[in-house]
Amino acid sequence: MATFARKELSTAEFESALHDFEVELFADPDRRKDAVDLQRSAFRVCCKNGNIERAQWMCSFGNIDVHEDNDRAFVEACYFGQPKFARWLLNTFPGVDICRNYQVLMKDAHEHAYDELARWLRMLKSQCEAAGRCLCHCYYKS
Repeated sequence: MATFARKELSTAEFESALHDFEVELFADPDRRKDAVDLQRSAFRVCCKNGNIERAQWMCSFGNIDVHEDNDRAFVEACYFGQPKFARWLLNTFPGVDICRNYQVLMKDAHEHAYDELARWLRMLKSQCEAAGRCLCHCYYKS
């Protein structure tokens, strides 16, 4: 069985390698879906890890839809306890719907003891209730 040495890549090396890989995939129309799937998977990892810089870089390619699957990016950021990432999503992408997923988000926040996140979600929800409608396009400025 062959063994391979693992090399830790700097952010610049990772971005360069990923860019080269994407260029190769996008060059072949039959493999374009693979490249988009790769970008989506990498973006989901950013949501889980709270890596805003890498997420911004991924979004610069234009293939990321943060509203896909009922605002899954926002839900995952909250689920994995990344309030700064969730705030970035709300501030950057109009239309993130906090009301649609509110019950699930609050349940997850309480189960994982994300107190700051739970307070923030309650504040957003109370803003919606005060307005008498869901402010799905509301922004939270930290």
